[in-house]
Amino acid sequence: MRHLRVFSLFLFIGALHGQTRDTGAIFGAVTDSQGAAIPGAAVVLTSTATGQARKAEANSSGQFTYASLPVGVYTLTAEHTGFSKQEKTGIRLQANENVRVDMSLLVGDVKTVIAVEAAAAQVDLRSATIKETVDQQRVVELPLNGRNAADLALLAAGVTGYGNYNGDVRGSGFQPRGTKQISINGSRNNNVRYTLDGGETWTI
Repeated sequence: MRHLRVFSLFLFIGALHGQTRDTGAIFGAVTDSQGAAIPGAAVVLTSTATGQARKAEANSSGQFTYASLPVGVYTLTAEHTGFSKQEKTGIRLQANENVRVDMSLLVGDVKTVIAVEAAAAQVDLRSATIKETVDQQRVVELPLNGRNAADLALLAAGVTGYGNYNGDVRGSGFQPRGTKQISINGSRNNNVRYTLDGGETWTI
């Protein structure tokens, strides 16, 4: 019976790790100017950084989904016979985000391309996750005492230092120098998990 319990524990831990995502998703629908779905529309998603393109076809409801996408900036195009091609650029995807990008095609020459720059970040309607992203500009420009990147967590709403105002661990013989203890929305300080480029670094 003890072996069974241990095995169940391993399954549970694996499930927890499976819920952690360092990718995002882009989804939406392709419609005409009247809002009617355009089934079979060709939808191409291209990474601005790498040039890698992913191709999909809108389903019978005109909907499409790109899941498990690396963080980055993307360009989305949609086209169908009898309609002008539409292109949306500057679609920024952050970790664990679900970004909706709808495409509206106008009747016209298929050689005509209607280019639109993506709007600012939209409200995520598919996830109940509360999150905040510290972008590259703030990482580079904000002054950090000792350049400890963990201090940037204190910029997020609901994050406070545990034990002192900045969460520095003092007088510890078993935790490395620079270790931070923080509380997020009142949670325990040992419920924080750090990852780097998708890989786990440590848990405190």
